[in-house]
Amino acid sequence: MGLFGDLKSNLNKTKWFYFTVVVSFLPIIFRILVWTDFTINIFDIKDLLFASLAINISNLSLVSGKDFDQRISTILFSLSFAVAFAFLLGIMLVCEAVRVQTNILNWLAVLASVLTIYKSYEANNYVFETVQ
Repeated sequence: MGLFGDLKSNLNKTKWFYFTVVVSFLPIIFRILVWTDFTINIFDIKDLLFASLAINISNLSLVSGKDFDQRISTILFSLSFAVAFAFLLGIMLVCEAVRVQTNILNWLAVLASVLTIYKSYEANNYVFETVQ
C-alpha cells in the first residue's frame, strides 16, 4: 500500500477510535468523573447499551456505499445487534421501573458490547486497509 497509504489508514483508524468509540462512551466517562458521592451509581449498564447502539449505527454508516466481501455480514451483524441493544435497553428500563434485578441481563449486555466493539474494529480495519 505504500507509506502514505499506511499513514492514511492509521489516521482513519485513529479518527474512528476517537469519534466513534470515545464519543460513544462519553456518558460512562462523565459518570465516572462526576461520581463524588454515593447518590448515583458509578456505572449504569444503560450507558453501555447506548454506546454499543451508537457503535453499531456507526458501522452501518461506515459500510454504506462500500463494496467489499464482509459488507453483508457487517450490515447483518450491526442491524441485528442494534435491534438487540434497543430491545435490551427497553427491558432494562422496565426492570428499573419495577425494581427487578437484572444481573444476567447486565452480563449479557457487557458480553454483547465487547463483541460489538471487536466486530466494529474488525470491520473498520478491513475497510480502512483494503477498501478505498
